[in-house]
Amino acid sequence: MGVIMQRLSGIYQTYSDQMRRVYHSTSGATAVEYALLVGLIALGVGGGLTAVADLVVGIFNLIVRETGNVADTVSTG
Repeated sequence: MGVIMQRLSGIYQTYSDQMRRVYHSTSGATAVEYALLVGLIALGVGGGLTAVADLVVGIFNLIVRETGNVADTVSTG
C-alpha cells in the first residue's frame, strides 16, 4: 500500500508542477495579444482604404462629368 501511495504522490507532484508552469507561462498570452493587435491594425487599414477608394471614385466621377460637359460644349459650340 505504501508503494502505491508514493507512486500516486509522485504522479500528483509531476502533474501539479506541469500545471503550475502552464499557468505562469506568458508566451501564449503574448502571441494572442500580438494576433489581436495585428487584427485591429488590419481592420483599421481596411476601413481607411475603403474611405480613400470612395473618395477617389468620387473624384473620377466628377472629372468625367466635367470633361463630358466641356466636350459637349466644344462640339455644339
